[in-house]
Amino acid sequence: MKRYIPYIVIAALILVIWHQCERNTDNESRYNANVEALTDSVRYHKLKNGNVVAEKKALLLTNKELKEVLLEKDENLRLMAKEYAKIKSAYTFKSEIKIPELKFAFDEPIVLDSLGRFERTGAKFTDWYSLGYKVTNDSLTIEPFYTWTETKLVTGTKRKWFLGKETLTTSIVNTNPFIEVTEITGAEVVIKKQWYEKWYVWAAVGAAGGYFIAK
Repeated sequence: MKRYIPYIVIAALILVIWHQCERNTDNESRYNANVEALTDSVRYHKLKNGNVVAEKKALLLTNKELKEVLLEKDENLRLMAKEYAKIKSAYTFKSEIKIPELKFAFDEPIVLDSLGRFERTGAKFTDWYSLGYKVTNDSLTIEPFYTWTETKLVTGTKRKWFLGKETLTTSIVNTNPFIEVTEITGAEVVIKKQWYEKWYVWAAVGAAGGYFIAK
């Protein structure tokens, strides 16, 4: 058994060095990708069906970085994350709804003998929407109508208790109380490791390499 100890030591060193090189390469690639994501801006393009897509590069973060960069700086994300055993992704995005004009014609004109033809205009501004309006004898016009929200999204696994079954879950919250999420459909792609990515394959390669180097 003693004569195999040098091979085992060499194999272990090869695996450690290989893992360290892989980690350094991954860290450098992740750093460059995150710089690009941070300096990226929202881009838009149309699908073939005419719907507009908004897209932006995403950050690649460790669990610790995710907490520091996103979760600890956003109350909704932080509170949702506390309900999860593991966080897989977290997103925040802003949306706006702008309707230039909404016009409603009355079935019967309003007749006020004392006023004759009349017109009243005004506006309403709140924390979550704004609108202008115009009322005449025969119609109500709202222009423009504008509302907005900031959406927070977390995907991960939840457990009912410490050793309970993990369930893949997505949570969404809108900051605008007038906007309600009515349906969520989520899916995660399961990526299986290739045979050459498994640890015991590299252990065998390292042992073989150690053997030949020792010889």
